[in-house]
Amino acid sequence: MEKRSVDKWSSNDHDIEEEFVWMEVEPTTVRLRLLMPVNLITTGPVTGKEYIFRGAGSIVDVDKLDENALLAKTSGGCNCPGSAGASPYFEQV
Repeated sequence: MEKRSVDKWSSNDHDIEEEFVWMEVEPTTVRLRLLMPVNLITTGPVTGKEYIFRGAGSIVDVDKLDENALLAKTSGGCNCPGSAGASPYFEQV
């Protein structure tokens, strides 16, 4: 049986170049601004994460998975998207 050398393919025998690969990574959060003049603690319906908004104009990073549900949240009317008299709680920044 033939004996093999462990160092047969040593990296000393080959030039190795570093290569940088740039990838665009989609953000996992979005920024939402509270439009109502209240302090608000809300839980993301998809992720279960807690978000704390401290008054009108406060901006919080929100998980993208919770974005649509939070943007659909309104006050007044029947809490249905597009209902008359409904005011949105949040806007995307």
